Amino acid sequence: MATSDRLWIPTPPKDPPDGPYTLEIDRENLFNHNYIDPEGRVAFRVEVVNINLAPDTSAYAYHTNLNGLDLNGHPVFNSYLNNGTNPNMIVRIARETPWVTTHRDIVMGPDNSYLFFGPEASAGFVEYGSGPTRISMSFFLRRGKKEGSLNRYFRCLHNKDYKWRVGSHYMECLDGNTLLATFQIAPPSVHYYARVIVQKAAMPIITEIMTSLELNRMALALPWNI
Repeated sequence: MATSDRLWIPTPPKDPPDGPYTLEIDRENLFNHNYIDPEGRVAFRVEVVNINLAPDTSAYAYHTNLNGLDLNGHPVFNSYLNNGTNPNMIVRIARETPWVTTHRDIVMGPDNSYLFFGPEASAGFVEYGSGPTRISMSFFLRRGKKEGSLNRYFRCLHNKDYKWRVGSHYMECLDGNTLLATFQIAPPSVHYYARVIVQKAAMPIITEIMTSLELNRMALALPWNI
């Protein structure tokens, strides 16, 4: 559903103590962006950590790369990733301490996650923190049982399943029928790229929610066919 089909409410200057909590995504670059709260604190950083991988990952911005092409219509994967010298990409999703300290009453999960991609940015696996457990990216993107379902299911570390109702401009994260978070592309008049609104009930699994959100965004952009 397009952004224009949904009511856009301006971000409040400050989050209420009991939520919901707002995070703005500062740029369209799929592999390099920040989630920022209304008071300017960075909550999460998403970045490529093996930085010699690609000269410019902005070509992966998913609005403009649905067919694996850069902004000039040239293939991205062969020119940037499959040149014989670069390793497979690793992306870190890191929760930032200054933001965490503003929510001292909430016990959150892992501080970060790492996304390990296969060749040519193919789907690989996920690790949380420094833990030894590797989880296939496809396990974060399990489709609903009904044909044509927009739901993508993921499992948190406490072995409970949640789902994202996926769309190109708007997504909802749900625990059954309970709303946990939303993702929405901002209208052109807004200075940031997109916004995530998180309910307080989602905060204990916030890193897992952000990880699954990023994977769903990537699955829309990259030719994974999952």
